Amino acid sequence: MIETYPLRWSGEWDESADSEFANRKENFGSGLIEGEMNCYLSPSDCVNHLPNRGCSYDLDCLALFMDSLSAPRCPEPVEGPSPGPPSEAALRDQAIFNRTDIGCATCHPAPLYTDQQPHDMGTATPDERIGPEFDTPTLRGLYDSAPYFHDGSAATLYEAVTHSAGSGQAYPSPGNEHDVSGLLSEAEIQDLIAFLLALPIAE
Repeated sequence: MIETYPLRWSGEWDESADSEFANRKENFGSGLIEGEMNCYLSPSDCVNHLPNRGCSYDLDCLALFMDSLSAPRCPEPVEGPSPGPPSEAALRDQAIFNRTDIGCATCHPAPLYTDQQPHDMGTATPDERIGPEFDTPTLRGLYDSAPYFHDGSAATLYEAVTHSAGSGQAYPSPGNEHDVSGLLSEAEIQDLIAFLLALPIAE
């Protein structure tokens, strides 16, 4: 979505027209631009280069469509955010998200629920092409975007916020920014998850 540029975990795209890179170099397609695209290949980077926008009518149409998409709303909100005045449960859930000691809103501030900045969350491994910093993803539409983290190491939001992944992954490390198990009760964790699953709320 255009309002949460840059794109991808790496933050290496600053426009939807940079999808030309994925078309050519990751999906082995022929691309939509005649001739060379405006992206570096090694390391892959489309930000520090001329834009791909304007190089192809078809690519511009595709990029405009991508930029027109909006964050989906959960078809069945867990509880809380819904038309009309917010419920007591919704206010409670949101208050947990906004607590300074929890820190969710530091990197995921409303209304976009991302600070659009890269952060090192300790999830990168030595053999990865990108990282250790990753672009902060928006939290909108979490109900339909599992698994979580750049490598999909958290199958559920509960795993993501408590470091309880059954896969035995060694990261993200216990006690890091995403582990709230030592700060919240089980009921509060469920309230936080309910709020996250209901995003985006009506602003």
